[in-house]
Amino acid sequence: MAKQQSRAVFRLWSHGSWPQVDVVGESHYRDSLRSLFPAKLPAGGGSQSIDTTAILLPEPSNKHDPNAVMVLVQGKQVGYLARDDAARYAPILNQLIEANLQPETVCNVWGHEYDDYVGTDRRGRSVYKTEFSAGVRVVLEEPHLCLPTNPPPTAPFVMLPFGGAVQVTGEENHLDAITPVLRPEGQSWAYVTLHPLTEQLTRSSREVLEIRIDDCRIGQLTPKMSGDFLPAVRLLESLGYQAAAQALVTGNRLKAEVTIYAERAHQLSADWPNVEPVTDLPITSPDGGFATGAAEGGPAAPIADAHARQHQPVPPRPTRIRFNPPPGWPAATPGAEPPPGWMPPAEWPIAPQGWDFWVVDFELETR
Repeated sequence: MAKQQSRAVFRLWSHGSWPQVDVVGESHYRDSLRSLFPAKLPAGGGSQSIDTTAILLPEPSNKHDPNAVMVLVQGKQVGYLARDDAARYAPILNQLIEANLQPETVCNVWGHEYDDYVGTDRRGRSVYKTEFSAGVRVVLEEPHLCLPTNPPPTAPFVMLPFGGAVQVTGEENHLDAITPVLRPEGQSWAYVTLHPLTEQLTRSSREVLEIRIDDCRIGQLTPKMSGDFLPAVRLLESLGYQAAAQALVTGNRLKAEVTIYAERAHQLSADWPNVEPVTDLPITSPDGGFATGAAEGGPAAPIADAHARQHQPVPPRPTRIRFNPPPGWPAATPGAEPPPGWMPPAEWPIAPQGWDFWVVDFELETR
């Protein structure tokens, strides 16, 4: 089993969840792969498939290939990316590792158990041995599409689940705000946020959704499309969060289009987003609130275990990362950060489960 450091998980971005890149060397990790499946597989030579996630961990010390990328599923090594794939993806994966982030992607593992004929016994009866074979595929976009080209929103936010494509309108009027997230390849992913906007018409008004990149307007959704997302955006606002989504930016500095990929309100699960509301605005002290001061109210932990968890020490600050206060904590002034092992005051809201205390504070380039 490969030893992993404690890092925040970063799910590589993609258009969907269909695994299309083959992992190699699975035959060397047959025991690890077999342990992922039930003790008894379907009879009659049937196969079984598992949809799960995989960690892609660069292995620069590999004596055969310094670009080697091992693939781990449920903490167990199951193979490597092919040599050519590893050479293409190692640079971005190493960037994430250097930022103390653990690259993760969707994967599919299939297993097949069968009886292999090995000969006959002394009485002439056929003898078979049960064998196991397996394969692994992972989801990987082109390298420049695995990471967003802008940092996540600075305000507390919740990502809308990945869904169907929705075209933004009016981008041609905001190319100056779109240009920073463009890439030479002609396509890039970016974080966008959705904000209700009231439009005054001749005899009435209507509410649409304004779309922003890095808090700059880059267009809006049509009234019909806005209506599909407004209930979710309003719900998040009532809980103290911005609505964010994954957007594909296509084009160049002369003409660009932005397409959002997100589930509409009626497609969301019944328990989404599983957070409690902000009851008051946080109080920000001059030093960022890490030494003195307290936050009043603020969103608490996810509802399911809000009373079961206790505060945990804030982990040490990784390199090239900024501190990201959870919802309801005082906003961090530039350069302010808690020292290693610092504990928040008991009256502060508990951070949502899985909260990233440290986030990337620079543009991730994939050159």
